[in-house]
Amino acid sequence: MTTFAFRLSFAFLGAVLLGTGIGHAAGFARFAALVRGHGIVPAPWSGPVAAAVAALEIGIGGALALALVGSAVHVAPWALALGSAACGVAFLVYLRRLLRQPARAQSCGCSPLASPLTGVSLVPSVALLTVSAVGLGAGMLQGSSPEPLAGGGVLRLLSIGWGATLALLVLVLPAVVLPRPEIGGR
Repeated sequence: MTTFAFRLSFAFLGAVLLGTGIGHAAGFARFAALVRGHGIVPAPWSGPVAAAVAALEIGIGGALALALVGSAVHVAPWALALGSAACGVAFLVYLRRLLRQPARAQSCGCSPLASPLTGVSLVPSVALLTVSAVGLGAGMLQGSSPEPLAGGGVLRLLSIGWGATLALLVLVLPAVVLPRPEIGGR
């Protein structure tokens, strides 16, 4: 069971980080402008920060994906889980700060679908933290097997498929849960 949880968590983390990283890199000008518009990072630093975010997401997400297909990754699985958790913490802190300034809270840029920033926008960062903890725990319980993600047949495919599907659902959730209209002018 720990191998299943380990693979599912790595598939989820890899899909979230690689998906958002590639999206940020592909639409880099838009992403950098969004970061600049948030006003949290000083304007001259918005481009370099946006580039660093995209590179970090692609780097960690790519390493997680390579680990899932059994390629030699020269980073310990626990380090990948901790790196994913660090991304989740940084993103959560950034979003909480952004939610405190509603005038600038147009979108976080985390979802492939455009949506207004709401409390539901915190879900991807909280999910990164939670699933990183699951992956770290499962990896620790599993021990130091040389290739903890290789082999497994149907269960391997199910765990990876479910992890990627959950990642997709988490990433589109902020866009599909719209803010409730106020009733009675409250």
